Amino acid sequence: MTARTGVTDEAIVLRRVDYGEADRVLTLLTKERGKLGALAKGARKPSSALSTVTDLFVHGRFQLVPGRGDLEIVTHGEVLGTREPGQPYDVLLGAGACAEVVDRLMVDRFPDPGAFLLVASALDVLWSRARPPAASVAWCGLSLLVHLGYAPILDRCVRCHEVLSARTSWYAARLGGLVCDSCHAAAPGGFPVDVRTQKLLRLIAKGDAATFFRVRTDDIVTVQLLDVLTDALEEHLHSALHALPMLRARLPRMHA
Repeated sequence: MTARTGVTDEAIVLRRVDYGEADRVLTLLTKERGKLGALAKGARKPSSALSTVTDLFVHGRFQLVPGRGDLEIVTHGEVLGTREPGQPYDVLLGAGACAEVVDRLMVDRFPDPGAFLLVASALDVLWSRARPPAASVAWCGLSLLVHLGYAPILDRCVRCHEVLSARTSWYAARLGGLVCDSCHAAAPGGFPVDVRTQKLLRLIAKGDAATFFRVRTDDIVTVQLLDVLTDALEEHLHSALHALPMLRARLPRMHA
């Protein structure tokens, strides 16, 4: 479709803000045009055809036409995803954490179909409840960092550059990756990451989602994955996150 009549694109609703008496302002991650803002007029009316498709974290197909300023206008939408109603709090919190990470990392109107498919897959895993929400969020966030070129160094010590042996290493966000036991002893910092977690981090770096989600994780591994993600993001963004720490707070505290 032309820019005059509008465009149709798949999108995920990352954020939603009430506007006026019945409208919604959305932050959408679209498949073909990247992240953008859109206005859904009358979407908060119970009778509106846009009420469901403009809900948080919905994966849908949207028709958008140019509006005033930076916002586009949603004229039509249909739900595409498999989300079921009545999701548990941890699943919704996980979806919120994924959305926040994506919103903070993605540049406005920069097309990236690969990033879109990655996020859509992560949300599908969350809605299926096949894996713990925190593991799905860790995979989504760390995979997005890898996709965008911000992956931490996981196979060699970032201090001495030696290949890491099959033993506990230490993650230091300010250094950009894992530190071997010897270098950590000489200059303490970061937190411990055991061998199981390191293997999962390398699966993420290789994009091997199938194997990652087949591996059963306990609290120790899940906490370490989420802490690597949180520290890596906050080091990259130079600011704190909100939903991710809330999800982390619901897990055991494994290290200081």
